[in-house]
Amino acid sequence: MGGTKYHARDQCELLIQQAMKAVQGGLKGGVPAAVEIYGVPRTTLYYWLAGTCRSQQVAHVPQQCLLESEEKAIVKWCFDIDHIGFPARLDNVREMALHLEGNRVGGAIEPLGKNWIT
Repeated sequence: MGGTKYHARDQCELLIQQAMKAVQGGLKGGVPAAVEIYGVPRTTLYYWLAGTCRSQQVAHVPQQCLLESEEKAIVKWCFDIDHIGFPARLDNVREMALHLEGNRVGGAIEPLGKNWIT
């Protein structure tokens, strides 16, 4: 997922989070001032402050097959084997992901989609 579309979305979410912190921290002028300073949409900021809107990362957690700690374990494993001279192959990473998920859920797991690692 390395396109500019995703980078722009991440940047927008970062600005919204900064605007939220400013408003919650008592920014003089409140939401209108935060909208002006951070350049975020007013209604979007209100939704986030009300808790009816969440970041993409948080909103999609239930759809992910791995926990954050499992993802970090796979990344560490990839760096470890690369460090000793063996690049991580996609099929090995897929097997590791299925193994970790299978150990956690203890039963049948759904197969990974073709675009699960982008």
